[in-house]
Amino acid sequence: MTPTGEALLPRARNILSMSTQLLADLAQVSTDVNAKLVVAAVESVNAYVLPSRLAALRARWPNVHLEVFTGTCAEIRESVSGGQSDLGLLLEGETRGRDASVLTTARLAVLAAPGHPLLGQKPSPDQLRRHELLMSDASGPYHRLLRQYFEAAEVPFPRTQTLGNVEGVKRGILAGSSALGLLPAHAVEEELKAGALAEVEVRPALPPLVLRALIAPAAVDSPLVDDLIRSLRDLALA
Repeated sequence: MTPTGEALLPRARNILSMSTQLLADLAQVSTDVNAKLVVAAVESVNAYVLPSRLAALRARWPNVHLEVFTGTCAEIRESVSGGQSDLGLLLEGETRGRDASVLTTARLAVLAAPGHPLLGQKPSPDQLRRHELLMSDASGPYHRLLRQYFEAAEVPFPRTQTLGNVEGVKRGILAGSSALGLLPAHAVEEELKAGALAEVEVRPALPPLVLRALIAPAAVDSPLVDDLIRSLRDLALA
């Protein structure tokens, strides 16, 4: 940043803070406010959790302009810290001691095509690692959580294949092989109910995930952010 930019930065932050506070004050008397909300979320939250919550938000705030994009956890953190997004929603492994940024818990499900030999067996990590595991991300939190799971069992890590997105994993499971898939349970609710996919109940269970909200400094007092977070807090994603 140039010296001029450094000099103007505190004033720019004050202006952003005042704008957010003005919106919050107006929201106390009316929802008829023109405002913009930019949300960055991981794919499964963006596709399977947010649509109904954003529809409700638009109903309460008819003049709000929403922008939502999908990113990895690292991309979302960068977007929020850089001020490009007002709110970031991540799924990560649970850490010790919950903080206010954790909205609810979620879980990863091991998935198979109907008729897979592991169904009904409650396989151990050693049985599980003998099957290829399909994942959407090669180096994200799911991959780290899975590696910790097998390390804790002192079992070699299984062969994995990265398919890029949730839909790719679903189609890979149904491609006719003995491969298994790893996805958040809320991303496969419809397929499980319809019997198109089946869940393999593993023992011990995989560690839980948490849905974490990151708020940009300029959006801390935003009533739109508060409204959306309230609708997501303690949501049953497991």
